[in-house]
Amino acid sequence: MKKRILALAVCVLMLIGIPQAGASVTLRGDADCDGKVTAADASLILRYTVGLSDLSVQGRENADANIDECVDSSDAAVILRHLVKLVDIVDLTPMPSITPTPKPTPTPSPTPTPALDQTLLEYVRIGTAKGSNTYHDWTEYAEDITLFIQSMPESNPYRAILYQGATHMGEAYVSGQMDCSGFVRTTYRECGYSKYPSGGSKNVIAFFKDKKRLNNVSKTDSYIDTSNWESGYILAYVDSDGVGNHVSIYLGCVDGVEFVMESSSSRNGVCIRRLWTDTTWQLKYYINPLPWPS
Repeated sequence: MKKRILALAVCVLMLIGIPQAGASVTLRGDADCDGKVTAADASLILRYTVGLSDLSVQGRENADANIDECVDSSDAAVILRHLVKLVDIVDLTPMPSITPTPKPTPTPSPTPTPALDQTLLEYVRIGTAKGSNTYHDWTEYAEDITLFIQSMPESNPYRAILYQGATHMGEAYVSGQMDCSGFVRTTYRECGYSKYPSGGSKNVIAFFKDKKRLNNVSKTDSYIDTSNWESGYILAYVDSDGVGNHVSIYLGCVDGVEFVMESSSSRNGVCIRRLWTDTTWQLKYYINPLPWPS
């Protein structure tokens, strides 16, 4: 089957894309609208481009995996690369517009640093470059993010966590080690919180639920309420079945943009990017782990 799909892909590489119009995307890449992104979607797209199959209106919207406003063989290629973990479709999907919540000006530390922390700035530049995508270059925020972290009071334990998290920027995503859970766990443990739970996102959610530190995120399709969050909080995501599948560290609101630190994917690694959520990875909880629960 894979050989037939690849052979058909070669035949249609030069075809001109087919313009789309219609419903809103429900799951990018899900051309057959079965709620999953599989090789069958890539096959259907290839057959559609040569006139051997048809797509529903919803299917045409979902099929535009690379978001270039047409359906062609390149969308099938993105799906196939996604299935072998060479690219993450969620990173290609436009983020929902997030109305920033006005935040109070951070209290300066007792001994403010007048100049940029050049070491921290270099880490932040690496992280924002890794987190940038087709739509946004987050490196332009690097200096302001650095100043934002520096401005946190030294007495705030989350300041140390953000500094420590920054030292991992640019590291490769490694399943079971420096994946999403591994990045957050490593950062917290390096800051002295040795009892941070082992395992994946499900374990993290279960641990903090038991400690009564789990808080539901208030959100709509176009708005996430961050008014009760503090920089350094842990964010937890779930899949469509409510099972934990991702965690990250909330960095804060800088110049009207909400940022997170996370180990994003095999393509991005550990990075800094805009706060996000989608239908597959749903932002569900925010966690305030400090002071550490007994």
